[in-house]
Amino acid sequence: MAVVEYMMQLQDGKLVIPEYIKDRGHWKNSANTYVGWVDDNREYYVPDSLVKLTKTKFKNRILALHQEEPIPNIPVEVGVEETFMSNTDVTAMADAWYDEFVAKNSN
Repeated sequence: MAVVEYMMQLQDGKLVIPEYIKDRGHWKNSANTYVGWVDDNREYYVPDSLVKLTKTKFKNRILALHQEEPIPNIPVEVGVEETFMSNTDVTAMADAWYDEFVAKNSN
C-alpha cells in the first residue's frame, strides 16, 4: 500500500492515530488528514477507504497546502524578512520528500 492519507480515529473519547499507520503525522492539511505509511505485507485489516497517495497525488496535496499557507524558505536568517518557496521549489521538495519517505519505509 505504501504512502496513504489518513484521519485520526475516535477511541474512548480521544483522538488516536490508527494502529495500522506506521510512519505517521506528516503534512496535516485543513481537512485534518495526514500523510503516513501502511505496510504491504501485513496480517491485519486496513480499511479499503484509505486513500493511497501516488507521487503525483502527494505533490498536488503539498501544492494545495502551499496555496493555503505558503511554505517558507528554510533557513530563515535572523533579521532577514521571511521568504516563501515558489511552486517549482515546492514541487521539487515534495518529489524529494516522497522518494525519501518511500525509501525509508520500504526496507
